[in-house]
Amino acid sequence: CGPRRGNHPRQRRREHRLERIDERREPLAHVARRADDADEERAEREREVEVVGEERDEEAHAEERERERRKLQNIVKQKEQEIEALEAAIAEKDAILATGEAQSPDFYREYQSLKTQLDQKMTEWEDAVIAAEE
Repeated sequence: CGPRRGNHPRQRRREHRLERIDERREPLAHVARRADDADEERAEREREVEVVGEERDEEAHAEERERERRKLQNIVKQKEQEIEALEAAIAEKDAILATGEAQSPDFYREYQSLKTQLDQKMTEWEDAVIAAEE
C-alpha cells in the first residue's frame, strides 16, 4: 500500500504551502472588506452631498426666480412712471392747443414725438406686464 494521505512529505509540504497561502489571503480579505466598507461609506457621503446639492440647486433656482420676478415688477413700475410723465407732458400740450392759439412747427413736432414715445412706452409696459405674469 502506498503512504497515507497527509503523512507523505510531499503532501505535508503541499498542505503547508496551502495553509501559508490561506494565511496570506486572510489579511488581504480583511483589507478588501475594509476597502469595501470604505467604498460604501464614500458612496453614502456622495449620495448625501448629492441630495444637499440638489436642495441647494432648488433653493438657488427659487431665489433666482424671485429676483427675476422683482426685477420684472420694477421694470413695470418704471414703465408706468415713464408713461405718467409722458401723459402729463401731453396733457400740458393739449391744454395749450385748447386755447386755440397758433403754435410753432416745433411745438407740433414735439407734441407728435411725445405721442409716439407714449405709444412705444405703452408697448414696453405691456411686454413687461406679460413677462412679469409668466
